[in-house]
Amino acid sequence: MEGKTEEAAKAFETIAASKEYPQVHRTEAAECRREAELAAKGLPPRNPEESRVRVPSAPQPGRVLHVSPTGKDSNEGTATQPFATVAKALESARAAGKRVQGQGSIRFDDIICGMLVYGNIFYKGGTGFGGVQMNCGRDNIIDNNLFLDCPVAVSGGFGDWNNFWKEGPSAKPRPAYITSDFYKARYPDLAKMFSPPCLNYLWRNAIVRCEVDIKWNPATYDRTANVIREEDSGFLKGAGLNRHTAPSVFTSMGLRPIPVDEIGLYPDPIRRGWINRQ
Repeated sequence: MEGKTEEAAKAFETIAASKEYPQVHRTEAAECRREAELAAKGLPPRNPEESRVRVPSAPQPGRVLHVSPTGKDSNEGTATQPFATVAKALESARAAGKRVQGQGSIRFDDIICGMLVYGNIFYKGGTGFGGVQMNCGRDNIIDNNLFLDCPVAVSGGFGDWNNFWKEGPSAKPRPAYITSDFYKARYPDLAKMFSPPCLNYLWRNAIVRCEVDIKWNPATYDRTANVIREEDSGFLKGAGLNRHTAPSVFTSMGLRPIPVDEIGLYPDPIRRGWINRQ
């Protein structure tokens, strides 16, 4: 409804007040209504200060385990006797009765579908979920990325057992909000959510010095032209990432060059501080 902010505000208000829609969409509609009302008054739709996330201090760990490329999985996991792999550290923590939370550089939570992950560098990403983690979604494309020194490159995959599938698109009969004209127009792909193939796509990635390429559900991936190597080809410099990696290093592995030296923070009036990229 571009240019019709008052009409948009009324439409969003109707959705926000209807119990036919899930709470998450009603909340989103209420936020969109407020933005439309502000736009109708000629004001900025959002105040960056209101949406700023304050990250609390991380709690101190009850136990610290150390992992090093020069370690051994037969060690005790201390600073002087580190493990060799993250997998061994996770195993040790679970054996001690500790709850281990998975971490991923990018995580597509409950049945998120249709996302594109292109041209990224995942360096030492994640501690259980790895570089990219998918919780039962489909049609996600992971293309032309570098996974370097990650315990896992990609984890998860499609799974129709997820409760969000059962309560929404795959429910019989489907909830009224999914069959509404609004949803059909805004989310047309819902009509084919269970049409085969139910896959995610791992295409043309370089997976270098990673312990596992795909963890869980590898059969739910279409894998094409990925290169897996146990030795670095020039992506590292000393103890860290080489920010001046030559384009030829990428092309030698079948990737389009990724501009490593351009990755990182950039000047923005909203950002209060600056992080040194050197």
